[in-house]
Amino acid sequence: MQDEYIKITIRNWDKFQPRKDIKNPSWFRLNHSIIGEYDFLSLTPKEKLLWIYVLCCASQKNCASPLIIRAQAVQFTVMRAVELTVALKKFNAFGWIEQPRNVNGTYTGSIWPLQDKTDKTDKQNKTTQAHLYAQFFDTLWQKYPKKKDKQAALRALRTKVRVSEFESFEKALDNYIKASEGKDIQYMKFFKTFVSGWQDWENPEQDQSTERDWYEVYLRNERKGETT
Repeated sequence: MQDEYIKITIRNWDKFQPRKDIKNPSWFRLNHSIIGEYDFLSLTPKEKLLWIYVLCCASQKNCASPLIIRAQAVQFTVMRAVELTVALKKFNAFGWIEQPRNVNGTYTGSIWPLQDKTDKTDKQNKTTQAHLYAQFFDTLWQKYPKKKDKQAALRALRTKVRVSEFESFEKALDNYIKASEGKDIQYMKFFKTFVSGWQDWENPEQDQSTERDWYEVYLRNERKGETT
């Protein structure tokens, strides 16, 4: 028999409800950038609805760890029980929630499905994610001026950048390409090297600690014998 309640802890709940002065909020914040997030777009319509339902429950209780009524969730999303389980596993894999627990705090096998029931779904998810990375990488590779070690660059992207960070990463890459215009391409970073520190270029105008002129940095390091 499956547990009637599921305890879910939403990671980074503050970004959905930043107002600490409101005790009984009737709303939560959902950024419009969600329509461009690859993790969200990879979900089925029912799974998208479930995520909204989870956020509503958290907002209703004004906490990051609401109790989800399984029967209500199934009714709201028109999901089968196994679909609910698969969706929660995706949310956990995306880093949106902690692993669901029983009400007593223990991890529950009834929430986390048996492996033989989800092998097919896991393979489909991995295939979908690989396709997303490949498609996203091709778009970036076409516009990146300094092309070398394409496969190593793709591996670096998969290792250093989450699917949910695709939009931010592309913005950072565009900033770096723009800053590189008119400068000798030999001093430009290889793609795989850029990936390791891409966050420095996400908001270069706001981050005062970011070295904006990479060419000057390169020359300074070269004089010190630190350039690789």
